[in-house]
Amino acid sequence: MALNDYITEKPVIETNRLIIRELTSEDIPALKQWLADKAVYTYWGKGPSKAEKNPELLFAKTQRPTKSFHLGIEEKHSAKVIGDLYVYLIEKDRMAAVAIRIAPACQCQGYGSEALASMTRFCFENTELQRLWAQVDARNLSSQKMLEKCGYTKEGLVRQGRMVNSWCDYYLYGMLKSDVEAVIKRVREMEDLFDQLSMIAENDDETAMQTEDVRKAARRLARYLDSGLWLKDYQLDELGLLPKDLKRGVLSQDGLYDLLDEPAVKALLKD
Repeated sequence: MALNDYITEKPVIETNRLIIRELTSEDIPALKQWLADKAVYTYWGKGPSKAEKNPELLFAKTQRPTKSFHLGIEEKHSAKVIGDLYVYLIEKDRMAAVAIRIAPACQCQGYGSEALASMTRFCFENTELQRLWAQVDARNLSSQKMLEKCGYTKEGLVRQGRMVNSWCDYYLYGMLKSDVEAVIKRVREMEDLFDQLSMIAENDDETAMQTEDVRKAARRLARYLDSGLWLKDYQLDELGLLPKDLKRGVLSQDGLYDLLDEPAVKALLKD
């Protein structure tokens, strides 16, 4: 698949709680509940447009075909659009900006990170995009935390730069497709070590347990857990950033901890 495949028919992305899909005129009542709210625009770089104040205008004209995405974020249990998400400023089919808004009444519930992580994964798995980036007002701590939770890197500060139609200090955040690939590679490596050590511990194989390779495997797994990388990978997986078919026993909440707490494995770590 490529960006050209989504010019006329936009994707539909489903998460545990959300459906990310094209907006329709049936969403007008839900959009009217929050799209003109001034609180949505505090750090958006501009105030609401005429169409944002009157959502019916969003559907008054036929939209021109484009590679960019402007999708609604539907909450499954209410079947209402509670936010929207953009993938835009596409350059050479390689790089694009992302932006997301969540209705004030639905903020602080993890919807933004859930939607952004799934959109990020979609872009890297189903299009040619190699880099996604975002601008965030330096005062917007919530959006900074959301981006970092989704694995985006704070790349720099622009002092008193133009962000849309406002002038402010803002941060640049970015994520590369290779960043996600590095996480997947690390999880697979740790999973192999986890399986190897689990089998030896389960079979109570004392001879194998004393080999240098097993000792190294135990130490690598312990460092993985203690360094914070395990928690980072676990959170990215919970958000849906990692492939569904990825073998991930090492990311189970108790699996790795319980393995490292096995007496024979604990003995290896003390040596």
